[in-house]
Amino acid sequence: MSDVSKYLNVLIEGLQKKNSILERIVACNEKQAEAVAADRGLEEFDRLVDEKAVLIDQINQIDNGFQSVFDRVKQELNDHREAYKEQIHTLQDLIRQMTDLGVAVETGEARNKQAVEQYFAYARKNYNSTRKSAQAASDYYKSMSRMNYIDPQLMDNKQ
Repeated sequence: MSDVSKYLNVLIEGLQKKNSILERIVACNEKQAEAVAADRGLEEFDRLVDEKAVLIDQINQIDNGFQSVFDRVKQELNDHREAYKEQIHTLQDLIRQMTDLGVAVETGEARNKQAVEQYFAYARKNYNSTRKSAQAASDYYKSMSRMNYIDPQLMDNKQ
């Protein structure tokens, strides 16, 4: 097996791993959507954000390694495309899958962003409503406490 063929296998393995990670990110997006929809608070949502950050770091490492390896074999692939036809086809299929997963990730992220914005809008509305209710109760209490209060000017100050 030639060095180029070995490098192509490394590229294929890298893309397979990247696709696997992208699938995990899609799953995290779905779990985030469920967490927001079920109103389980943002702790689980935040945990999933942290998990996705780790996965994205892994993707970045794979991308850097992929580019490094690809730069080594690029010229050989251009010169002898037919010799590596099967591996090139596999790479193309994996890139198509990766593109589809990338679109799924972007769609999930946009959906989650909208859901979180709605969650915060609802929470803000409830907070303002609760604050107004508390203020009304406080005002009522203050006005009722003054009802039985007698001003001092009505009292005799002689001794």
